[in-house]
Amino acid sequence: MTYHFVLADTTTGVLTSTTVKRGNVLERLVLRMFGHKTERVSLDYRCQEGIAPASDVKVAGAVIEVWIYGGSHCLQTQAGTLVAKR
Repeated sequence: MTYHFVLADTTTGVLTSTTVKRGNVLERLVLRMFGHKTERVSLDYRCQEGIAPASDVKVAGAVIEVWIYGGSHCLQTQAGTLVAKR
């Protein structure tokens, strides 16, 4: 009997957009007076965890192989985004 342990990289970076108000109330009032936008769209990458493949058992005569899959997790997504922007 043979066991195989596999860590699959199941994380993906998803681009998300959020609308953020510019400045405080007074700054937005001045921006409106001059006809400028008071909101901006911020694009950020967000780590999304996927599902690991299903475990598998293969039998070939007297040989039994067990494949056990595990997935990776997102760690410190903000730090990775900051490094990528610089």
